[in-house]
Amino acid sequence: MSARAVRGDLVWFGFDALNESATTVPDYLALAERFGTLVLDGVPPPTACTPEGPPAVSRVSPGPPDLPMQRVA
Repeated sequence: MSARAVRGDLVWFGFDALNESATTVPDYLALAERFGTLVLDGVPPPTACTPEGPPAVSRVSPGPPDLPMQRVA
């Protein structure tokens, strides 16, 4: 997976690039261990459903309860 930018303990991904790559739970855990902050842009709104099914964002799970998540407007 290719990050848009990396600065210290911050990594920035585009949603499409991260979502369309072959990522697994261990990949996300490795990112969480390496980076204190993950910026994700281009996340579609959950209401953006298509006739083919729910938006790709519905496939993203929050992960284990011990991983903090923050929503930034």
